[in-house]
Amino acid sequence: MDSSLVFGIVAVIIIIAFAGEFFFKKTGIPIFIFLIFTGIILGPVLNLIPKEPLVPIMPIFAELTLMIVIFHGGMGLKSDSVLANGARAFLQTILYVSSSIALIAAVGIFILK
Repeated sequence: MDSSLVFGIVAVIIIIAFAGEFFFKKTGIPIFIFLIFTGIILGPVLNLIPKEPLVPIMPIFAELTLMIVIFHGGMGLKSDSVLANGARAFLQTILYVSSSIALIAAVGIFILK
C-alpha cells in the first residue's frame, strides 16, 4: 500500500469524524454509529476502499476501536454517579452474564447435543 494512499485515507477518516461530531451535536446520534455506517458505505457498498490490504491489520483496528469507545465512554462518567449506581450495575452485569451463559449452555445441550 502506497504511503500517500494511507495518509489520504487517514485524512478522509479525520474529515468524516469531524462531520460525524457535527452530526452528533445536531442530532444526538453517537459518532460511532455514524462512522460505522460511513465505513459500510465506503467499503462494501461503493467499493471505494479495497478490503484485501486491510484484512491483515483488522484485529489491530478492532482492538484500537474498542479502546477508543471504552475510553470515550469513561470520560463522560462522574465518580459520584459511579459510586451511587455501581452496586446496581454490578448486579445487572452478574445477572446478564449468568443468563447468557445459561441460554448458550441450553442451546448447546438441547439443540446441538
